[in-house]
Order: sequence, then C-alpha cells, then structure tokens
Amino acid sequence: MGIISSEQRSYTLVLDGKELPTDITIEDAVHKFGLKENDKLALWARVVGGFT
Repeated sequence: MGIISSEQRSYTLVLDGKELPTDITIEDAVHKFGLKENDKLALWARVVGGFT
C-alpha cells in the first residue's frame, strides 16, 4: 500500500524484561547486558499508527 515497512512497526529485543538498544550487537549484549548461551531474547513488534 506504499507504506515503508520501517514506518509500520517498531521492533525491540528484550532480555530478562529489559528492552535493549536498537543498535545493539551480540557482543554488546554479552558484555553490557550479560547475555549467556542459553538465554532467550524476545522480539517485540509494535504497530505504529492505526485506523480511526
């Protein structure tokens, strides 16, 4: 419909209930946020806008 996908949704990685920065790397997640081998990351998608 001509809407750019980046304008439709906002994606966030979540580790242990904490939202991680959008520009994070795996290395950052390991060193700054304590990501370990068996940890699970959640991917939250938020829809931006809507119908009125």
